[in-house]
Amino acid sequence: MNQKKIIYTAVISLILLLFLGFITVGQNQNKFAQSVKSLIPEVVKTALKKTIFAVPVLIEENIINRHKIDTLFIKNSLLESRIQRLENPQYLEKLKPRKITSKNNKEYNLELYKLPFPDHDGWALKPVAYLDKYNDKIFILSGRADIFYVDQFDKSFKYTEIASNIKSLIKDKKFYDPFILSIKDVLISGNKIYLTFGNIKDTCVSISVLVADINFEKLTFKNYFKKTECHDYFKENDMNYQHIGGRIVEFKNNKLLLSVGDFGYEAMAQDKNSIFGKIVSIDTKNNFNIFSMGSRNPQGLKYDKDADVIIHTEHGPTGGDEVNINIDLNNKKNFGWPVASYGVTSAGDKFQTHKENNFDEPIKYFVPSIGISEILNIGKNFDEEFSNDYFVTALGWKTQLEDGDNTIHHIRLNKEYTKIIYEDKIVIGERIRDSIYLDNEKTILMSLETIPAIGFLKK
Repeated sequence: MNQKKIIYTAVISLILLLFLGFITVGQNQNKFAQSVKSLIPEVVKTALKKTIFAVPVLIEENIINRHKIDTLFIKNSLLESRIQRLENPQYLEKLKPRKITSKNNKEYNLELYKLPFPDHDGWALKPVAYLDKYNDKIFILSGRADIFYVDQFDKSFKYTEIASNIKSLIKDKKFYDPFILSIKDVLISGNKIYLTFGNIKDTCVSISVLVADINFEKLTFKNYFKKTECHDYFKENDMNYQHIGGRIVEFKNNKLLLSVGDFGYEAMAQDKNSIFGKIVSIDTKNNFNIFSMGSRNPQGLKYDKDADVIIHTEHGPTGGDEVNINIDLNNKKNFGWPVASYGVTSAGDKFQTHKENNFDEPIKYFVPSIGISEILNIGKNFDEEFSNDYFVTALGWKTQLEDGDNTIHHIRLNKEYTKIIYEDKIVIGERIRDSIYLDNEKTILMSLETIPAIGFLKK
């Protein structure tokens, strides 16, 4: 064999070796990769890992170690929450209060009480808690529907857990484990408590509302409303568990108003026959009526019965969080998703505009996104200057406070609900998952996910 052939053979062998190495390093679940690896002597594999494939091996080890760290972090968060409940059985720990000055120099006081749950990250992105009020009791529901109540006038903040039959109705293990699957809202209306929940099974996606009569010994839930849609392209791995929506509020004519996300299947938001990507009213006969469509993931919802107006907030893609208003409930609104948005795609491409497609414009949008969540109507009892004033809350991250994350966005609308005439920002510095307004107490009550805690905000 002449020298040229030797060089060619060596180069081809090296290229083949590199190719086989790069397609097999880290492919521990790939049968072909494992077959190739089995043909290489251990001494050679060890030498290659330390030399030619040192970088791919380090990348693989880093991925494995990152997964181990994340797993340990979640386990540690769960243990810390259990320890808290053991050290302070039945009492919420009072934390150091904060004084907050808004952008427009309004002064607020924030009292904090630590919740006995993991934080948002420690629960693998599961929402920490949702809130509502029943008489003088504040109900606190964890993302997996652990149900507690506290007496709002008991300053020791003793909490009592209420048993329920949730596990007999929601049987998906991910709902109870550290995972994003969770209840999406709670509503107490009259003597009843409602929970919302969305999930996928096989090729069918469903949005559900459960209801129970208030009972402080045990809450026995049953199905109030359920809508299931099935398509071949619905796949569990494709569904976006963050796009469920699920906010529920009282509506007129003994109905409830429900926000439904697109579940990650964007085209459904423009399908007039689908419940996905819509704001709908629901009733006890499992009927729904669409009031608006073209929504991505509507997280906040308010029905102003005096003005007969529906206001909702929704997450945009990258940028483009929106506040939308429907002032004519006899005409369906279309807010444009997934055709129109002020955000951009994951690749940075722009969407079409609302105006050019005859879609309804948001009354306000946020670029960059703020991680928009609930919206509350705050009355004159809170501040005599208020009139058509709304607090829009935000999730997001502390590193993006300048973008409006972790903040209450105070907006005031004109009498016609057609434009914003005043704005302010109240930086809380925590992810605000849920909030309710206690008018008699002149207090905004929030569930905060970073600590985690419930917070009482007062002037």
